[in-house]
This record gives sequence, C-alpha cells and structure tokens, in this order.
Amino acid sequence: MLLTVLDQESEAWPRLPDLDSGSGWSTQPWCPAWSYSPTLARSGQIDSVGPTRSTPTVAGRAARKSQWQINCGGDAFTAQMWALPKDFVSVAAIGLKADYQPGLMTIVNTLDLSGRQAPPTEANRNDIAVSFDGLAAGQQLTAGSSAVTFSVTFRNTSQNTYGRLQPLVVTEPYPGSPPVQVVQGPNDGKLERQDGDTWRPAPMGPGSDMGYAVADQASLFSLAPGQTRKVIYRLTLGAGNGPGDMPVSAQVTLPYNGSKLTVLGEKKISVKVAK
Repeated sequence: MLLTVLDQESEAWPRLPDLDSGSGWSTQPWCPAWSYSPTLARSGQIDSVGPTRSTPTVAGRAARKSQWQINCGGDAFTAQMWALPKDFVSVAAIGLKADYQPGLMTIVNTLDLSGRQAPPTEANRNDIAVSFDGLAAGQQLTAGSSAVTFSVTFRNTSQNTYGRLQPLVVTEPYPGSPPVQVVQGPNDGKLERQDGDTWRPAPMGPGSDMGYAVADQASLFSLAPGQTRKVIYRLTLGAGNGPGDMPVSAQVTLPYNGSKLTVLGEKKISVKVAK
C-alpha cells in the first residue's frame, strides 16, 4: 500500500489521469501479486479489466476510486486506487491479499485531513510580497565591471503558513544578450547567493530548460503569516553583454517537482546595461 501526500500536482505515479486508464494501476511491466515471481514479469501475459470507478467519501471529502482486476500469468489479483484531487492525497493498494481488505479500508476510512492546509492554487500567486533593495529599476550597470550586491525581501502577506519555499532570482534575455547563450542562461556573467559567510553560485538565467528551478536545499526557507525573509545576492555582468534594458526577475515558489512551478510571489525590474 502506498499513501502519497503532495503539495502540488506531480507527473509521478499515481496521478489523477491514471484513475481513468486501463493500465493506470501500474507503470511497470510486472505484476505485484502476492505470489509474484520474476518469471511472471518476463511472460508478458498481463490482462487488465477496468477501471471500475466510484466516488466514495474519504476523510469527509469527495474522493475518486478506481479498481482493476488483473491476471498475470494465471495469477489473479485486485488493484485499487483512491484520490482526493483537491488535496493531492492518494492511496494505492496493488495486489494485496483479499483478507487484508478490512485492514486497508480501516486505514482509508480513518484518514484525517482536518489539519491539512489546502495546497496553493493560482489564487495564492500573490500571497508573498517581493521587493528589491540595492538594485532599482532603471539603475545603470556596466558590462564587465565589478559586482553589484543587492537583496530581495520576501514577506508573507497571507494567512497561510509555508514550510518550504525557494527563491528564484535570474536575469532574463534582452536585446543585448550575447548571440550564443552561455551555459548558465542567456546572459554573460555570474550571480551568487549569500549563505552565511559563503557565496553560493546561482543560475544567471533560466536557460533553455527548467534546470534553474531545481531547488538548492540550502536556499529553502519557511514563512509564517507576517514573517519576512531577506536573501542577499551579488551580480557580476560579463563583458559579453551588450547595451540595453535587462530584466531581473525575483520569484518565490514551492520547490520545483519536475512538472509544475507554483509561484507565490514575484517582482520584475529592468536595469540599464552600458558598455
């Protein structure tokens, strides 16, 4: 049995679309029957009937359930999955013996979500106010010059408590960006985040994928209602940047889960790059 509790939608199994799929009970080419042996996986003889869907009440909330009957190399078993879509909570029980069903249902029926805060949605996009200090809109920076130190402050203006947040500060493409993107993003230079007495490298820009959004565990912080967190950065612009207005973006998000970036606050300014 697998109990999954997430902060946001994920691409990892089990997902909501799996409840509607004939093979949604598993993403692997084997059968987790009680008497499972590796030879069944190699046989390729997997027959699945279902899903049979229902809408039970779990933890006092509307839930979805799907059930499949599986035959794998002559060994039959049942696969079951429950989902609480608004809470991103799911239960999967694949291949349990029938005499475990009462115990399984006891677990499902006694789930208690009364203390669970609803996961953030688009309505929470402005829960955290973001502000710059030491770097202002229209401020002139010279390509190839010394580093500029600035801070970004994140203030929780909502009534929600956030236990794991990550700051994302990047420079974005602009007309003066080098014609060939460098590894760390579209612009030439170096961005660092202060961690105690240490300066840690941070992605200069978003680059061509979402790699920049993968959380550096040292950067994570929590914010209760009314609390603030100040993060200090320093930016060094390389000589490869041309003149123009370069956007600098600051966001605070839930830790990136590989499929969706949940933004809870953001601020963007443009600085003038001179040669």
